[in-house]
Amino acid sequence: MDINKIGKKIYKESDVHKKEEMDEVYYRMADFLKEHAKSQYDKFLEEAEDIMFEIEPEKAKQIVIAMKPFGQRWSMEEIKEYLKSRGISEKIKCYYMVMNMMYNDYARTAKQYNLDVPEFYFDLAFDFINDVDAKRHKVEKYFVEIV
Repeated sequence: MDINKIGKKIYKESDVHKKEEMDEVYYRMADFLKEHAKSQYDKFLEEAEDIMFEIEPEKAKQIVIAMKPFGQRWSMEEIKEYLKSRGISEKIKCYYMVMNMMYNDYARTAKQYNLDVPEFYFDLAFDFINDVDAKRHKVEKYFVEIV
C-alpha cells in the first residue's frame, strides 16, 4: 500500500481523529519537501494556490453583483463576447470581475472626462490583470479573502 491509498481510505471514513492525524502526516511531508526539495515544494505550492484561488463562475457573479455602488454593469457573457472581439479568450472571469470593479470604482471620473466606454474599462482591467510586477493570482487575491 502507498501513502495515497492510505490517505484516500482514511478520508473516506468518518473518524475525524484519523483524518486529523493523516493531515499531520501530510504537513510533515510538506515541511520535509520544503526543507530538502525546495523547487519541488514550490511546484506543489503553486498547484495548491491554483486550487485555493479558483473562483467558480457563480461566486464571481455574486462578487460582481455585490459591488458598490452599481453592481454588475456587464454580464460574464457580454465580457466574453467583448474579449473575443479583442482577440482574447483567456482570463474571462478575471476580466468580468475587474471590468465591473473598474466601472464601480471609476465611472464617475470616466463620465467627467467623457471616457465612459467599454474600451476605457477594458484598458484599466487589462493593466490591472497584466501588471508585470504582480504576484500570481493577483485578481483572485483581490476578491477572495483567505483567512
